[in-house]
Amino acid sequence: MNILNGDISALRSYRDKIAELNENSKKLEQVTGRLASTRKEIDSSTRKMQDEIDSTIKKRRTAVASSFNSEIAKAESRLKNAKGERNKAKEKGVGERIAEETAELVGQNKELKNNIKALIRSAKLPFICNIRTYYRLYFTKTVGDVFVCALAFIIFFLLIPMAVYILLPWEKASVLPDAVEVGITFFACIVVFLLIYILIGHFTKGKNKETLLSIKSLKEQIAGNDKQIRKITRSIKSHAAKDDSEYGLGAFDDKINTNQSQLDDMLNRKNAALSEFESKTKNEITEEIQARLKPAIDSLNARYSELDAEKSSYEKAVQEGKLFISTEYEAYLDKRYAQEEKIDELLEIMQSGQAATVGEAIKFLEKQEV
Repeated sequence: MNILNGDISALRSYRDKIAELNENSKKLEQVTGRLASTRKEIDSSTRKMQDEIDSTIKKRRTAVASSFNSEIAKAESRLKNAKGERNKAKEKGVGERIAEETAELVGQNKELKNNIKALIRSAKLPFICNIRTYYRLYFTKTVGDVFVCALAFIIFFLLIPMAVYILLPWEKASVLPDAVEVGITFFACIVVFLLIYILIGHFTKGKNKETLLSIKSLKEQIAGNDKQIRKITRSIKSHAAKDDSEYGLGAFDDKINTNQSQLDDMLNRKNAALSEFESKTKNEITEEIQARLKPAIDSLNARYSELDAEKSSYEKAVQEGKLFISTEYEAYLDKRYAQEEKIDELLEIMQSGQAATVGEAIKFLEKQEV
């Protein structure tokens, strides 16, 4: 039916359809907003519930572990102390055995050192004659002595002259070539050190050679005894590392085993408690919190379902209303007459008798607007 040919009742029917469409669109917008708000509230409540579950489980788990941790720490401390006591006792026993087996050699070394001091005093030799390096430089005999001599040569005839040359404030405008300056420095240092070496040898070795040879012999005996002492010490320590049963450490071992057993028992009890917590208590905590908070979330979910159904209903009504208006009216009426205000203006014109049909009312209104 062409609404342009319709009377006032047809226009009122059209206005009712427009009003119904607008009302449904408004309610659809409101329901959509409430639906989004409810979804946010559901998500927030669900997160809060999960956060409470997680934090409570973490606190309870920490509490379970803490109830054992202090006792475990004490047991570990007792075990550490027991092992420390055993090590001290073992070290003492090993030390006593070393002292016992090397007592004769130590005594010999003490006597030999006293003899050396007596010889130095009687010959009025300087302190340098009691230093081992002196005998390596003036009574070179072994490969070790040769090595020390070579090292001394490098230090005194190469490194020190080089350092002296670098440190000396040579004039930049010196007429001497660099090679000459280097040669002078090295020559002077070598001469000084050779003189010192010769003078020391003259006043010691030159006048007291036999005494010095005797001292060297005594020092070699001391070195031999020291070598034997180190060998005995290594042997005793090596044997003790493999088998320390001869040092009477049984009481310490019993104490260590007791403390280790106590520690193992506490660790097993802690692991058992944590295992039970994970398999049972954790689920109980989750169920308790869910029982307290989930009903409110379920209520929100139910409300969400109702609003979603309501939204679907209004979406259908709006879709059908738009389709009906598009099919029945928009082919004849401009879109601006889909507004209730414009339709009310047309109704006033028709009610006043100035137009009999909708088409006449539109023409009348358009003339007034011009």
